[in-house]
Amino acid sequence: MKNNNEEKTSIPVKKTQSDNEAIVVESVVSDSWITDKVKSSLVYTKQVPGLSIKVSTHDGVVTLSGRVDNQAEHTSAIKTAKNIKGVKSIITKDLIFEIVKAPVH
Repeated sequence: MKNNNEEKTSIPVKKTQSDNEAIVVESVVSDSWITDKVKSSLVYTKQVPGLSIKVSTHDGVVTLSGRVDNQAEHTSAIKTAKNIKGVKSIITKDLIFEIVKAPVH
């Protein structure tokens, strides 16, 4: 039975070095695989508090939620998620950080 939340991608693969023809290998990327890959990538990215970010995926659309410390972490989390195979788009409306303004004296 086929899962409706799977995306098929085609990857050209060379048969041999001397053969100029390419064969197509079908690969199935499920939402759960994308979620796991995004989570693990966030944890191993030094510029992101990966354990503070929740990840969910539906039809290749990744939602990031939680709290980061600054804009740089926010941007890095998005960039990390975008680099995962099968990610179609990213929703970050619930990935927040507070801009702390210096007190006025």
